[in-house]
Amino acid sequence: MKLTVLEKDELAAGRWYVGRGRNSNVALWDGEIFLTIGNDFGAAIKREPYYEPDGGCFQPFLLLDEDIKFESPVLPKARLVHWRWYLGRGISRGPARWNKEHFLTIAEESGQMVVERAQYSEALPVLLVNEGRMIKPFGKHGWDAHYGSALEI
Repeated sequence: MKLTVLEKDELAAGRWYVGRGRNSNVALWDGEIFLTIGNDFGAAIKREPYYEPDGGCFQPFLLLDEDIKFESPVLPKARLVHWRWYLGRGISRGPARWNKEHFLTIAEESGQMVVERAQYSEALPVLLVNEGRMIKPFGKHGWDAHYGSALEI
């Protein structure tokens, strides 16, 4: 499926998006800025403004369906891919990023956004989030190859 960039006025606050960003290709739109999980000597919430030609660093292409129903075999812990995003029953609210020890997601606690950790469970199936591939990049090298006008999922 070929996707184009979602405009700012198409975004819904409190929802997760697949796209292209500096720290991650999956991020939560809070109504003003994207929040994602990056790594600054440990998991940290990173703020990424909506990408525009004159600034910003997260380009949304797809609203992530957090309520997707799937029947999937349980992925053994050894098959989870470090720093990739997963959906699954019981691991968190919304998608979660695997860091080899925990599933990490963004949660609100006492009015602050924090990184929430959840343990892996062999009893709960998880589904790898398809982050797609850029098919119409702005250029051939570096960030110009990372960002573009069309993503294929």
